[in-house]
Amino acid sequence: MFDEISQPCIVSYNALLDAFGKSGNMGLAIPMFLNMPKRDVYSWTGQNGCFREAISFFREMMADEDVACGFLRPNEATFVSVLSACANLDDGIALSQANEVGRQLLKKRPNHCGQYVLLSSIYAGAEIWDHAAALRKAMAHAGIQKIPAFSMAD
Repeated sequence: MFDEISQPCIVSYNALLDAFGKSGNMGLAIPMFLNMPKRDVYSWTGQNGCFREAISFFREMMADEDVACGFLRPNEATFVSVLSACANLDDGIALSQANEVGRQLLKKRPNHCGQYVLLSSIYAGAEIWDHAAALRKAMAHAGIQKIPAFSMAD
C-alpha cells in the first residue's frame, strides 16, 4: 500500500482508512487498520459503513491501554459513529451498545438535539416506546428542539 513511503505516519494511514471507508472498500480498510503500528482516535472512528465492525472496534478501543491510561479519549465523532452503527443494526448487542454510548454522548453534549433524536429513533426501531418517549420528554423539558431538516434539491 505504501510503496512510495518507507515509514508512513498515522495521518497517512488515517487518510487511506477514510478513503476506503467512504468508498465502501472495507476489504482493504479493515486489514490495514488491524496492521497499523499505532492508532489514534481518528483511526478508531473511521470505520464508515461497517456497522458490526464499528461496534467491535469501539469495544476494543475502550479496552485499549491508551484509553485506560488516558492518552486516548473517544470524542463526539467516535460516539456518534457508534450510535449510527447501532441505528443500522437490529439486535440486542447494538441496543446495549447504543444505551452505553448514548449516555456518554448525552453527558458530553447535553444541549444538542442530534443524540436525543438518534437514540430515540433507535429505541423506537426496537419498539421500546417508553425509552423513546422519555428521551423526547427530556428534550422538551430541557428546552431542546429538533433542528428541522432541509434539502438543497428542488
